Amino acid sequence: MTSIPTSSLAVAGAVIGSAMVELPSAWEYSVTRFDCADDTYYLLDQGVVTSNPTLHSTLTALSAVVQFLLPAAILLFCTTRLVQALRESGRIQRRYCSVAVRSNTP
Repeated sequence: MTSIPTSSLAVAGAVIGSAMVELPSAWEYSVTRFDCADDTYYLLDQGVVTSNPTLHSTLTALSAVVQFLLPAAILLFCTTRLVQALRESGRIQRRYCSVAVRSNTP
């Protein structure tokens, strides 16, 4: 059976993994300001992630895996274990009730 610390570690791992995948997108763009005479111009540099199609596709796929598929797998696992625990609890309760009823009959 899964313990509470194991579940906490799984959730923490998903959060940390998500943050690690999203960090490169925080540095993906940079804006440079140019002052020319009376006008101000801004240059948007899209960075290496956007300009490299292979890297961009890889990061997008990795992001989908870490942010959707991994948490979905964790939720599926936890839900399955919960259903198994509830079924086992019902079996134990029925067994206990049948033993308690038999022991109370004269």
